Amino acid sequence: MSRYLNFTRLAALLVVAMSASATQMPDEVSGIARLGEQFYLVDDNVPGTVFTYRISEGKKTMPISDPDRLRTVAHQRGAFAVDLEGVGFLSDGRLVALSERLRQVVDIKAGVMVAQLPEWTAEFGNRGLEGLAVRASQGGSEVAALYEGGYAEAADEPIWLPQRLQRVPLVPFIVTFEVPSGGSVGIVEKQREDAVLLDLKGLHRAFVDPVSGDREPFAQRFRAPDLVWHQDGFIVLLSSENRPLNGTPGLPCQKDDRHSKRYSFKLLQRFARDGSPIGDPINLDKDPSVIGAGMAGPCRSNWEGLGWFQAGKRLMIVNDHFPRGQTEVVVIDLPRAWQ
Repeated sequence: MSRYLNFTRLAALLVVAMSASATQMPDEVSGIARLGEQFYLVDDNVPGTVFTYRISEGKKTMPISDPDRLRTVAHQRGAFAVDLEGVGFLSDGRLVALSERLRQVVDIKAGVMVAQLPEWTAEFGNRGLEGLAVRASQGGSEVAALYEGGYAEAADEPIWLPQRLQRVPLVPFIVTFEVPSGGSVGIVEKQREDAVLLDLKGLHRAFVDPVSGDREPFAQRFRAPDLVWHQDGFIVLLSSENRPLNGTPGLPCQKDDRHSKRYSFKLLQRFARDGSPIGDPINLDKDPSVIGAGMAGPCRSNWEGLGWFQAGKRLMIVNDHFPRGQTEVVVIDLPRAWQ
């Protein structure tokens, strides 16, 4: 009887947690998904919590600013699910999130691990697992976890790292695996050779900031904050930045020279299953929706999350509050050639 009562009490607590009003607005949003008329958002500064936000229909730009539309989904052991970077739904309906710090995909409502990523996906210099994509498969769900790559952050690098390696950008890569319906996989048994390395060489040649130049570490190099499954491959959100020689002096984008951190290019790029790019990218700074929202141009937005607003037809991107001071979701229409 006591076991039954404990289960009943736990279920009641979960219901309360799921319907509770949020006590704070998310300002470091790092992942987004949609189910019905709700956005699902994770904030890498809020452990073990997924925010829901009621969608404003008919709008292509939606600020996450109305507390009456905001709720939270949490679990009793949520404090252990730290540094959440991606969010999605398995085919069996479970709400899952990606913890960069723990290298885990976690079931938010149950508070349990679904998958443990290999040690070679560990965070390094504030670069680690950043994106999560989920789609239905024959036996359950196919999951893709994205390692963001790009220049490591100077303040977060190991003190023993040779200086010559501090100026070399890390290559983004994807790890894919299957999660059975209603089950878990434990440790993901993948080797480094199984990772899908994203080929960015052509993009680095095509997108050169005249201020930053094309010589590392001043040159703009892409990191990959998020992704979605698309046909038999991926669409990846890419955001470029340089690395000043002395770290990041002052606030980013305050100086128009190569000694200041600059975020010059934001793209959506299709990739095949082997990591090779497909066709030309979408330049977000030239997209009508981004321009209409006043968010085009270097340092105007820090896009961190990518998801399907309408599967196969429209994407949604979300920024964190820096540098505009407000989190916003923008809907992007896919070109006909991409559909």
